[in-house]
Amino acid sequence: MALSNPPDDPFHDFMSRGLRDHTRLDLHSDLRSVARFRRALRKEDQDALDDLLVSLDHHWTLQDQAPHLTPLEFMLLSLIIEERKLLNDLQRKLDDLQSPPEPA
Repeated sequence: MALSNPPDDPFHDFMSRGLRDHTRLDLHSDLRSVARFRRALRKEDQDALDDLLVSLDHHWTLQDQAPHLTPLEFMLLSLIIEERKLLNDLQRKLDDLQSPPEPA
């Protein structure tokens, strides 16, 4: 049975159903406490937070591989991984721009 989202759920619009249902079961209270904080953020910061949470979507299938982590710890570790991937990609692009062109 699918869980319905409460009307004040700010995360409903951008989360996939799988992530939304999973977080509803494991992180419901954490996400609801974040909702008030999210509403107080500027629009730009809300969008950044939303992007971070969306990036977690494909990590949830791996949660069984780390049963010792709480859902919040798993979420934070997944966010760190996603941010590291972005930093690595930016570093590669910067290195490519700074490297001398290959002779033809």
